[in-house]
Amino acid sequence: MKTTIKTIKDTVDGKRIFNSVAEISNFHRIQSSPGFRAAAAFIVEKLQKQGFESKIRSYPADGKTWYLSNKIFKEWDCKEAYCDLVLPRQERLADFSANPMSIIQRSYPCDYRDQPLDVVLLDSGPDEAVYEGLDLKGKIIFVRDDFKPYMEWAVEKHGAVGIISDFLRPIDKVRDRHNMSDVLNYTSFWWRYYDQEPKAFGFVLTPKAGDALASLCIKMKEENGKDNTKDKYPKVSCYVSSSIYEGAIENAETVLKGESDEEILIVAHLCHPRASANDNASGVAAGMEAVKILCDLTKSGKLAPLKRSVRLLFVPEFTGTFAFLDELGEGRKRILAGINLDMVGGRQTSGYGPIMVIGLPKAMPSFVADLAALVMDEVKNESGIAMFNCQEMDYRGGSDHSILSDPCIAIPTFMLGQSPDMNYHTDADTIDKLDPFILHKSASIAAAYVYALSNLTTEDLPIVFIKSREQLVLKLNQRIRNCCEGKIITNDLYDEFEQQKRFAQKSCEDYRRFFTGAELDKAETIIKEEKTYIASIVSGMFDRYLKDFGCEDFVYHKPETDARYTCVPVRNYVSPLWPLEIFALGNQRLFTAFSKYDKGNRRQLKTSYQSEGMIDYYIDGKRSIQEIARELWLEDHDGSIEMVDEYIHLLELFGLVEIKQ
Repeated sequence: MKTTIKTIKDTVDGKRIFNSVAEISNFHRIQSSPGFRAAAAFIVEKLQKQGFESKIRSYPADGKTWYLSNKIFKEWDCKEAYCDLVLPRQERLADFSANPMSIIQRSYPCDYRDQPLDVVLLDSGPDEAVYEGLDLKGKIIFVRDDFKPYMEWAVEKHGAVGIISDFLRPIDKVRDRHNMSDVLNYTSFWWRYYDQEPKAFGFVLTPKAGDALASLCIKMKEENGKDNTKDKYPKVSCYVSSSIYEGAIENAETVLKGESDEEILIVAHLCHPRASANDNASGVAAGMEAVKILCDLTKSGKLAPLKRSVRLLFVPEFTGTFAFLDELGEGRKRILAGINLDMVGGRQTSGYGPIMVIGLPKAMPSFVADLAALVMDEVKNESGIAMFNCQEMDYRGGSDHSILSDPCIAIPTFMLGQSPDMNYHTDADTIDKLDPFILHKSASIAAAYVYALSNLTTEDLPIVFIKSREQLVLKLNQRIRNCCEGKIITNDLYDEFEQQKRFAQKSCEDYRRFFTGAELDKAETIIKEEKTYIASIVSGMFDRYLKDFGCEDFVYHKPETDARYTCVPVRNYVSPLWPLEIFALGNQRLFTAFSKYDKGNRRQLKTSYQSEGMIDYYIDGKRSIQEIARELWLEDHDGSIEMVDEYIHLLELFGLVEIKQ
């Protein structure tokens, strides 16, 4: 394996990847838009010129079609948009032609060029009660935090027609509005197309420009309070030439044929506004390079032919993956594993973190992330010295791997990504922030990983086992340290060790899918021995922990069964639920139940999409609600049994689960 990885990384060309990123980042790639379509067509043509049979798959984007558990939105096109301050002075605040991120993406059309709008500053948070008596009808609101909570009341209820926002999503210890005062935040409406939904438009300001506008709003309000003949609000002239209509989304793909129909998947999302270089032109370009050099090396005979095919798939994030899997149906069973390339090229200076192998959820055990970590070890080292910053991490969602790794989809897919990224979702995510060296390393990891899986043999297993054991010991030690930093809770620690053991042993069993015949028989023997060894590692480390801290008299007490939570939910849906509220729209009873959960138990979650997704994974028709809540807590230390219970019963109300008593 070492020789193969060296051959691959010696062939990858970082400058070629960098040039591809530069080309792709010129497109304004909002998913389900002419700009995305043009970018997909460009990539397909580029792959075809390299000799690949590449093509585009198109799917309806009409606001009513469902792909698995995802309802698609409509296509959007914007020709022109701008916002001008006209009172008390003349100043252009936002211009789509100069910077596409200066508009809230998916804005509806408007024309207030001859009817300037009052700008009403809402700077006391999104609580409607704070603004009691404030007239918003026919005005444009200026908000300084996430605009979405204002939509329900300020726009839909009180008649505001548009939004101005200078919000910059902070990243802890990396960025805030003060150290990045000149950037625009990527902001979008995500319409749901229900009868009462408002049709708004919006513009985005930098924090610096927002500060100036806020000062103007406050000054004019104060002056009006002293002299009511003076204007109370600044006025802006707004124009958006856009359209929202029944259109299409596209996936671009190519397949590097192997000896069998089984496949290894490389997926990267192509969408996001211009330039969005690291997120995610970098992943797309790295994927293109990976299949190119695998093709070149196998054709030249420097590497043995692929046993399994490699599919390269470029999607609009989430929606394209839902559509791909929906169309594939049972055919997805031939895809054995995958890699999601998402933000893989940022120069590793201030504000850019390591390249990370982000592992699998505990409900989807597989060895593939350990294999990827092993490959990354080989790629990063030159003469025993690590040449770039990298790390292995526990599962985190937020991209297409979270769909593929759902146990109901069962394509174990890790993410190769980079975090933190100080320019994430801003107009500062440009080509100058990327590094051909890092792009080279990421593409090398991707190519070596898919080649190793394509040509996996039983001789490879002991090598990967070494890395898997290393990862297991690291995770167990981390859990011990977590206990030692606070109160020593041996009962919880025992359960966490058991969860890690189950995951590691079942990950070993996943090797079976890659072998048949005599090779499978050989693998079975190796797997059985390794599972025994895993059990000895876990029990040995736990016993050592008890001895080190004088807890040899510890007796494990199984958590008491709570009769309220012994029922077993059964899924009626195939893929993760995104977004959850879509299932409640148009039905007041359902939406009331959703709102109660959204404003109540949901608030306790660190990240709702993360933890709710994990709950989805654990709903297997065998675990009780109590067991699901326990698994979630052990894996991510999030949620509560009450929260899990309410979430699952909400899904029952939506008709998405059945509950067995």
